[in-house]
Amino acid sequence: MTRVIIQTQTGSAGKAKEWPFFEEFISLNPEVDFIEVLVEGQTPTKGASAIYGTRKEILQELRNADLFISIDSWLQHLASMQTDKLGLVIFSRSNPAIFGYPKFNNVFKDSKYFKSNPYDTWLPSDVIMESFVSVERVQECFLECLTNVDNRILQ
Repeated sequence: MTRVIIQTQTGSAGKAKEWPFFEEFISLNPEVDFIEVLVEGQTPTKGASAIYGTRKEILQELRNADLFISIDSWLQHLASMQTDKLGLVIFSRSNPAIFGYPKFNNVFKDSKYFKSNPYDTWLPSDVIMESFVSVERVQECFLECLTNVDNRILQ
């Protein structure tokens, strides 16, 4: 079974970065074991198992996974610095050219939704539902990532 680490929530940016379609996405992939990285006080997404762990424990889970899917938050930075895992990072209002890594599959709906000052703090008013990429597009990118994982295994 394919193991995928996911991060669906942030602590600092509220809902502005949190892609609201994870539950639907997970339901499209029942053959995948989704393990969600959470911090104390966060509730797991339906269909995913939860891990509340130290950075070291989460890093070990990440290394044991086939790939990861994250919103724009700390998990992509950890994966970039500490692993060679493939990743899919979902952006909404932040620009992946600034905050992402070229080695990951960075997906966003449209650059017109990027914050005009990318270094401003995130406020509750920063939530723009139209800025979130569709489930269909994330599913397409996810399937591309799975193909790349399979190709790595065959090499």
